[in-house]
Amino acid sequence: MIVTIDGSSLTCAQVAAVARQRATVAVAAAAEAAARAARQVAQEVAARQPVYGRTTGVGANHVVPISERDRAEHGFRLLRSHAAGRIAEGEFDVCTGGLRSRVTFMLRRRFVADSLWISGA
Repeated sequence: MIVTIDGSSLTCAQVAAVARQRATVAVAAAAEAAARAARQVAQEVAARQPVYGRTTGVGANHVVPISERDRAEHGFRLLRSHAAGRIAEGEFDVCTGGLRSRVTFMLRRRFVADSLWISGA
């Protein structure tokens, strides 16, 4: 079974298939194109002005600029900081299902995602 994530049609049954039966996951071409376009816009805006969480810190650090060299690592640290808890023994399926749902949410909202990450490269 292949579950295609397009940002709008993911079902609970598909999340369960990915999480518990290790179904293959694919990202729809249109969703990938939308993510690439959003990333391009974000890069253009960030080149002209500060962008919260992309070129600056977050929360109390929102006024702290992030150097261009450190931005990719900053993004990964931000993502990791929003991870809840840790995976307990035997709960890998719950974590995997939650991650797939999060990706769908991000695509639906046209979140700026690194196109290499989206394509799995």
